Amino acid sequence: MIHLIEVSYFLILLTAILRCLYFWQLKEYRWDRFKDFLTTSSRLQFFLPTKYFFRPKLTLKIILLGYLSGYFSILIMKFFPHQFLGPILAFFLAPVSVSLAVLLIKPATDIIIDLIIFLAKLKMRLMPKNQTVIGITGSFAKTSTKEILSHVLSAKFRVCKTLGTDNTAIGVALTVLKQLKTFHQYFVVEMGAYKKGEIKAICQIVKPKIAIITGITDQHFSLFGSQENLIQAKSELLLALPTKSLAFFNGQNPITKKLANQFPHLNTISYYFPKNKFKTNLLGDYQQLNLQAAYLVDDSYNANPEGFKAALNYIKTLNYPQKILITSGMIELGSASQKHHQEVGKLAQAIFNQVFVTKPEVAEFFPTAQVELDPRQILKKLKLNSQALVLLEGRLPKKFILSLCPNQS
Repeated sequence: MIHLIEVSYFLILLTAILRCLYFWQLKEYRWDRFKDFLTTSSRLQFFLPTKYFFRPKLTLKIILLGYLSGYFSILIMKFFPHQFLGPILAFFLAPVSVSLAVLLIKPATDIIIDLIIFLAKLKMRLMPKNQTVIGITGSFAKTSTKEILSHVLSAKFRVCKTLGTDNTAIGVALTVLKQLKTFHQYFVVEMGAYKKGEIKAICQIVKPKIAIITGITDQHFSLFGSQENLIQAKSELLLALPTKSLAFFNGQNPITKKLANQFPHLNTISYYFPKNKFKTNLLGDYQQLNLQAAYLVDDSYNANPEGFKAALNYIKTLNYPQKILITSGMIELGSASQKHHQEVGKLAQAIFNQVFVTKPEVAEFFPTAQVELDPRQILKKLKLNSQALVLLEGRLPKKFILSLCPNQS
C-alpha cells in the first residue's frame, strides 16, 4: 500500500514537472517571452494542475531540466518530511523548481550557443565569394517565402536553406554547420527576432547580399515595446547589406513601403499585385504574397493580424455550406492585442458556422465560439464531410492537425 502511494506521488509530481517544462520549451526558454506569457490568462495552466496533459518534446535539454527539477522537488520533500505535506508542497512548487532549473543551466547553455555561432562564422569564411546569401525577415510569411524562393531557385541552382521555422542565431548557425556546403550557390536564410540586435547577430554569421522584407505588423509588439523598435529590428538586415545590394520590399504593406525609401544606398524593389491575375496550384488569392501550399487551409504555425485577415477574406469568397474556424488566437501583440482580435472576431462572425478557440483569453472576441482547451474534444464535436471547410489559425498541436488531415506532410 505504501509503495502504491509513493508511485502515485511520483506520477502526479512528474505530470506537474512535465507541464511546466512544456511551457518553458514553448517559449524557447527565453525569460522575455516567458515574462510576456505570464501576463496572459494561460499562465494559470503553468501554475495550477489541469485536466489536460502537457508534455514537452523530448530533447537532451529537457532530460537535464527534468532531472534538475526532480532533484529540487526531492529536496523540498526532505526539508518537509511529513508524509503528505512534503509531496503536496513539491507538487505546487513544481513551477519554481523547473524555473530554477532553467535559470541554473542558462550560463552553460549560453556558452554552448556562443561556441556553435563562433564555429559557424569560421565555416562561413571558407565559403566561396560567389555564394549568395539571401536574408528574409518580416512579421509574417518568412517561412513560406523562404520555401517558395528556395524551390524556384533550385530549378537552376544548388540551394541551401534554413530548416523548418528555424530563424534564430543558433538555428541558422546549426544549419551552416550541418547543411551548408561550398558547392551551394545560394543560401536562403530566414531571420526572426524578438528584440533588437537578434537579426544583426544572424547577419554577422551569414553576411547577406540580398534582402527580402515580407511585411511588418504588430506581431511580437509586446516584446519589442514599440513599433519603432520592431521596425529598427527588421531594418538590421538592410543595414548589414553591402552598398548597391538588392533589397525587396512588400509594396502592399504600408510600413515596408515607407521603409523602402529610407535606404538610398541599396537597390530597392517593391513587389505588389494590383489587379493582375495569374494561375497557381497553390491555395488562395490571399497567397499572392504568402503562397503557402497546404492540404487544409492551414495557417496554424503563428497567426498574425495581416495573415489572419487575409485568410478570412479568402474563405469568405469560397462557396462551402459548412465553414469552421479553429484558432488559438494571436500571441505577443501587447497593447494592440485587443484591437486586432476584435477586428478578426468581427470578420469571423459573418463567415463561419462554427468557431472553436483553444485559449480562454481570446474567447470574448468570438461571441459564438466554443472554448475547448483540449483539441481532442474539438475532434469529437466536428462532423466533417465533403461540404466542409476548416481554417486553422494560430499555434495548434501537430498531432491535432494531422488527425484532421492524415495525408498532410
